[in-house]
Amino acid sequence: EDKMRRKGINIAVLSIVIGILLVGVVYAEDQIQETDNFKFLVPDTWQFIVYENGAVQIFNRMATYMVELKKEGYNMTDADWKSSMKIFVEQFKGSDLVVVEMLGFQFLKTTFDYSGTHQSLYTALLGGEKISVGIMGPEHETDEKIQAILKSIEIKKEAATE
Repeated sequence: EDKMRRKGINIAVLSIVIGILLVGVVYAEDQIQETDNFKFLVPDTWQFIVYENGAVQIFNRMATYMVELKKEGYNMTDADWKSSMKIFVEQFKGSDLVVVEMLGFQFLKTTFDYSGTHQSLYTALLGGEKISVGIMGPEHETDEKIQAILKSIEIKKEAATE
């Protein structure tokens, strides 16, 4: 009877160990994730959240680094987009807007510090919608994982259903 119980305990312990190993393996590699609006890399040990409005946040365990992807607006004009960025720069005391060629599109970029966090915001206008890529974290301009996520982003275009 005692031997049986011991065997039962060993099997339970073993299954817990295997469980831990499996969880480790799932997170121990970079993965490409996909939502309705975006495709993106989630680096080893990082996590991501998709919100109801379609926004995505990809962040490290300590949440010291984050990439945020958003698609917003409707029938926006070039003027709407540019003025929204000018207002943003004034509100957050951002750096002067620069045009950046990224992911095959022209983005406007500003860098700023907000609530103690160093951040950059890139936005592009795509079919009347504003695509925003926000990045935060110290030295995010050169951080390897942040840069890898940036390079990996694919913006999905709506299939024309008209």
